Amino acid sequence: MNAGVSSNPRSFPPTKKYNRMKKIILAGIIWSASLASAFAIDYPDWFIYPQRYPKFITGFSYKGNPPVADAEVMYCVYKHCEVEGYIETFSNNSLNYLKNVQYHYVYPESDLKWIEDKLFYHDRFILSVASQDYAEAFSLSKDVEFEKVILSPESIPVPTWLQQTTWEDTGYYYGTGMVTSLGNPSECWKNSEEQAIYNILTSISMKFFSLNLLVQDTKLHIDELTSYTRTELKFYLSSIQTMERYPDLQHELYYTLVRIHKTNVTPLLFDLETKYDSLLQLK
Repeated sequence: MNAGVSSNPRSFPPTKKYNRMKKIILAGIIWSASLASAFAIDYPDWFIYPQRYPKFITGFSYKGNPPVADAEVMYCVYKHCEVEGYIETFSNNSLNYLKNVQYHYVYPESDLKWIEDKLFYHDRFILSVASQDYAEAFSLSKDVEFEKVILSPESIPVPTWLQQTTWEDTGYYYGTGMVTSLGNPSECWKNSEEQAIYNILTSISMKFFSLNLLVQDTKLHIDELTSYTRTELKFYLSSIQTMERYPDLQHELYYTLVRIHKTNVTPLLFDLETKYDSLLQLK
């Protein structure tokens, strides 16, 4: 039913209250249309298909920092880094749930000092006018030539890799990250990319600790068996590659595909004594 048209067959003379309501409704429609147009942005193909531009480094305006600062850090992380962390999972009555997830990246500070002020700007596009988020393309050479191609969201074909979280072939591990569009677009895209890497690592991590705990419920006078599993993440990574991005605007989702060559994923040894002590403390 259109705004301002009554379904009642009787007609009423317009009143000041009715006119004011009509103006409010009309303003709401205009505001909604403005929001829709703000999110319906076009994308450069270097952002959607970064594997076609291997010399480009994408940087996001992130947490108040300019894109070049983000690009410098991502250059270091994707060149080579160590990832260390853990995932705690509890299972109770056939229900699995995460207790805690913590991990972080470590890269040489010398790399960051080396890359500082060495990146050349090539292109920019606005991710959100409302939040003033934007992404920029950089490289280590000012002479990189490229023909900018603009893609409307409806022209981007739905990729087949959306249906898979992780997989591998003879040479590479692949991971898909998916994040709902809550928050700033820059943060959503970065979280999606990080989740893709995280999915790869968790798919090849081993369950380092597994423990059954008998928990007594004094109120119900029953004993419940709870299983605890701690999955450790400790890897050396190099040459991480962001392959594709896909904005699912209809379902408000951000997807990113990442791959890492199998020879560039090296499990690192744990301090067994320290890990064993932490498990005993849990008991």
